[in-house]
Amino acid sequence: MGENTLRCLYMIDAVQRLNIDYHFQEEIEAFLRRQYVNSSTIPGGYYGNDIHEIALCFRLLRQQGFFVPEEVFGKFTNKEGKFNQKLGENIMGMVDLYEASQLGIIGEDILAEAGEFSGQVLKEKVDCIDNLEAMFVKRTLEHPFHKSFPMFTARNFFGDFHGTNNTWLDSLKEVVKWISICGNACTIERSLKFLNDIFDVYGTLDELTIFTEAVCRWDITAIEQLPDYMKACFRVLYNLTNEISSKVYQKHGWNPIDSLLNAWKSLCKAFPVEAKWFASGRGACPVLRNT
Repeated sequence: MGENTLRCLYMIDAVQRLNIDYHFQEEIEAFLRRQYVNSSTIPGGYYGNDIHEIALCFRLLRQQGFFVPEEVFGKFTNKEGKFNQKLGENIMGMVDLYEASQLGIIGEDILAEAGEFSGQVLKEKVDCIDNLEAMFVKRTLEHPFHKSFPMFTARNFFGDFHGTNNTWLDSLKEVVKWISICGNACTIERSLKFLNDIFDVYGTLDELTIFTEAVCRWDITAIEQLPDYMKACFRVLYNLTNEISSKVYQKHGWNPIDSLLNAWKSLCKAFPVEAKWFASGRGACPVLRNT
């Protein structure tokens, strides 16, 4: 992408929505960290003046764990804290502003107003725009990205933009053709639910530590000291992951086992953090949210 900041933001947004961002975690982290450092060191920030670019950059940075102040949107509000009505003419800008507002926390009044303003504009305009864009707007209002599960929404995103002039997205269309694991989504979801119950309800700290180490080592012999229900969960996880990897390799000549293992390792390491966070009474855990 070179130095084209907006195009990079588009690309990151797309690969996240298509649920293939785990292939590019290092590149995404490096680019967003550079954006955050620039915004923190350059007087007045480095977010530009376009509502679309600012909102998209804000959301991607906060999702990645970089805290960007809500005041970056202050330039678009009046003395009463209301957003300029002319902004409503920029539909994609309103979509990104609505998405950005979903990452607000208690006490962030500008983001609260941003959500109300953009949500109202999108509801009013959804019947006045072309069908493809309208479908995307409706899905955004019903299921904001931050509160959705990309594994299940990726196909909708791909369909909403099929045939558009986004040339960089057209190249991604070729990439996602090899993704044949979507048919296993429901099975994976059940595994996730079982894992969540193990960490939240059933497992002791010692058991959870052994389980996490077994996942990180990907060693089925390491689970012998665990109770039967944990052994069963690990075997399902182990067999399912290896089966998916084998099918993808046979059909496409590429083995995704490392990417899948990294995802499981990251999730298992995040669950104990989530448990401690909830126990502290601080609400939703940002670590698990970004995992």
